[in-house]
Amino acid sequence: MRTLARLVVTAVVLAWLGASPAGAQDTVKVGFINPLTGGSSFYGQSLLHGAQLAVEQANARGGLLGKKIELVAEDDRSVPADGTSAAIKLITRDNVIAIIGTYNSSVTLAVGDVGRRYGVPQIVSSAIADSITDRNDPAKPWTFRANSRAGDQAVAMIHYLVEIRKARTVAILEENTDMGSGCGAAIRKEVERRGARVVAAERYNHGEANFYSIITKLKGLGPDGVALCSIIAEGAQIVRQARDLGLKTVFMGNTAFNHDKIIELAGDAASGLVANATFEATSKRQIARDFVEAYRTKFGEFPQYTAAQGFDAVLVLLDGVKRAGGFDREKIRAALQATRNLPRVESGPLTFDAQGQAMGFKFSYVTFREGKRVLIYEPE
Repeated sequence: MRTLARLVVTAVVLAWLGASPAGAQDTVKVGFINPLTGGSSFYGQSLLHGAQLAVEQANARGGLLGKKIELVAEDDRSVPADGTSAAIKLITRDNVIAIIGTYNSSVTLAVGDVGRRYGVPQIVSSAIADSITDRNDPAKPWTFRANSRAGDQAVAMIHYLVEIRKARTVAILEENTDMGSGCGAAIRKEVERRGARVVAAERYNHGEANFYSIITKLKGLGPDGVALCSIIAEGAQIVRQARDLGLKTVFMGNTAFNHDKIIELAGDAASGLVANATFEATSKRQIARDFVEAYRTKFGEFPQYTAAQGFDAVLVLLDGVKRAGGFDREKIRAALQATRNLPRVESGPLTFDAQGQAMGFKFSYVTFREGKRVLIYEPE
């Protein structure tokens, strides 16, 4: 009987320890979900490096409220079902205080649904579909996007095409995903607002490789500019095939194109491509310069914009936890909602609006020349 009693007590204690919050441990766990393998892995690995650097620096300063931070990374492979499984695992098995991620909008939406169901804050680092934060209840948002959304990027893209390059006609090529359709809708609205005209809006499937028929159609229309609502894998094929067919126009990409991978995949065809950006490694801002130096010291290379986003996402969470004064998820959520003017690497101080969307982005522009990415404009 005494043996049975000891077993029962032991089981209860072990169960309590397993279910207890981070306060019962010397380590606090933060979940991280991104595409670490597959076609978008170069984005995901860069995001992971940025997040790892932020965690390493925080631990060197004493951790988070006296506890060592452990980043628990999961691979979503750009598949929503994998993102869902990863989020459930991080919450129910790893007992993370929050989840950072992910890159693809469709996966981010799936992870956000899990976070709301379990009451776990999500900090989005890169996905741009407007619907991600639109799903939030303004009275109690659980998803907080630290990066810019499709609507913000559309304004920057069309400002460049219409106001700087004086385009009067614009064609849109959009991926048939949450990201692509949201970006395309925002661009159509912005083109009309600025008094220009959309002459074509073409959709294609993720993973598609043959764009010759679409480009042939665009060549016949002769648009002054082409807005790309895409990621690099398909975007590289588009600019390559446009060069093959002799389509001469200005290709303008969203922030996904502000990445050296386009040079590798598109080669000389990337020359002249322009992309909007919220971070560039040659930035003159001191906070960005400090980040670049630390990143190069650790990884031996210049950071891509996604590395800055991963770094900033961790900073946002750490700031929220400190103001929450502990690891209670609801208190962290409330503290994140109250974030105001937080300095960040990517672009300007961060403030969340009622929907959990970061505001105050200032966009730069980059282009590609002779196999290099070149910053052509950076706001003060």
